[in-house]
Amino acid sequence: MSKFPSIPNNLQKWLTPILWAAFLFSAIITAYLAFNAGGDIATAQQNAQSADLSPTLPPTPVIDNLQESISLQTNTNRPASQEWNEKEPIVILLIGLDTRTWKENSGPGLTDTIILATLDPKNQTAGLLSVPRDLWIGIPVPEYSPCKINQAYMIGEGTGYPGGGPGLLMDSLKQFLGTEINYYASVDFRTFIALVDAVGGVKVDVQETLIVDPSPGVDDEMKKIEPGRQVLPGGLALGYVRTRNTQDGDFGRAERQQQVLVALQQRLVNFDILPQLITKFPNLYRELSEGIETNLTFKQIIALGWEGQKVPYENIHHTIIREPLVEIGTSPQGFWILIPEPVQIRAVWDNILNPTTELVPQATLESSLEELVSQENARVAVYNGTNHPGLAGDTTEFLKTNGINVTEVGNAEQFSEKTYIYDYSGKPYSIQYLLAVMEMNESHLYHRFDPEASHDILIILGADWADENPLP
Repeated sequence: MSKFPSIPNNLQKWLTPILWAAFLFSAIITAYLAFNAGGDIATAQQNAQSADLSPTLPPTPVIDNLQESISLQTNTNRPASQEWNEKEPIVILLIGLDTRTWKENSGPGLTDTIILATLDPKNQTAGLLSVPRDLWIGIPVPEYSPCKINQAYMIGEGTGYPGGGPGLLMDSLKQFLGTEINYYASVDFRTFIALVDAVGGVKVDVQETLIVDPSPGVDDEMKKIEPGRQVLPGGLALGYVRTRNTQDGDFGRAERQQQVLVALQQRLVNFDILPQLITKFPNLYRELSEGIETNLTFKQIIALGWEGQKVPYENIHHTIIREPLVEIGTSPQGFWILIPEPVQIRAVWDNILNPTTELVPQATLESSLEELVSQENARVAVYNGTNHPGLAGDTTEFLKTNGINVTEVGNAEQFSEKTYIYDYSGKPYSIQYLLAVMEMNESHLYHRFDPEASHDILIILGADWADENPLP
């Protein structure tokens, strides 16, 4: 009989974590050592001797065809590498796949962990935004939209979307947050375990007793982690960041992921571990390179390493999308979902990108909502998606009477049962006011990212609007 309490089967499922440091710094270390092993091994030998470590180091590893311009991708349908000015801010989508590699025919997998990481080398700040797997979001594949965000990768792989799973996930979050995301990275659980063990574990402050699974794919091997500050080896660290069997569920898991990645970042910028890493380099490089996929080049990874290690701990801003930014709901298919508050989430993300800015303020007596809408001066397009001639014109007059700047009127390409409001702008007051005037809720609202769009907001009038609306 196991001495630990039994855990429901659905909570024992393997959920691969994707941690910013697990990708970023493991890739940085391997690439850095690959390009600079000669000089650094000599330095490391001196450091090893002074630290009373074994001075016997392997010869400089030779990696065939290693080029600064290549990216770690084997699948041809993946987002292409992008140019990056190494002093400009960068946003990277970090994805963790539940591929269940120990099972046959497991499919492309779901993204059970999604983190947006940003680094601003000029201001020496960094940020993390954890996106919950059950977030209900529109994706640019209409026949599957909306859906849970963790399904986007699988849909992208299955439909042959440009860039595959990573491409669809990046484009979906671009639309939702109104921000460029040109880079992605994924890492599997073996890579994470190898990295944590290579640096001697991570130190974390455990807040509650946890029963975790340190060995995905191995049944009945649960371990207990007691509260307190302690060093977790790779397997326990993996179990710590992937368990959802807590009061806070998925939100608590996201907090632990960010806690561990910051601890790992602190450990990896401590250069006294370099001698140990060099001694382990051949095997470590093999493990890490096999478990990482990214459209970042080796040169960019090295640059990220140099800039990332300059960021002070207090300048790393991390946030989780949770209540009140989301509301628990049910999908049309009856699944448990998280319905987002897009305007507030965009404000939180903007505050991570620009930590000195304030969150979106509320309208006051001195500055009414109508005045704020007038200042934004959003360009609104109204298209008729119904069989009722003249509905777009009548709606336009109604909106103009209420102070909304309609700049385009026309017919939609196809009939629509539902009214859709597409936000290209990131202008929160205009969206808030428009929904109020049209007496609609945010289930009609979708976010798109297109810098070339001729309008800020697009309204597709559907049959529901024709049947019931506040027009005079």
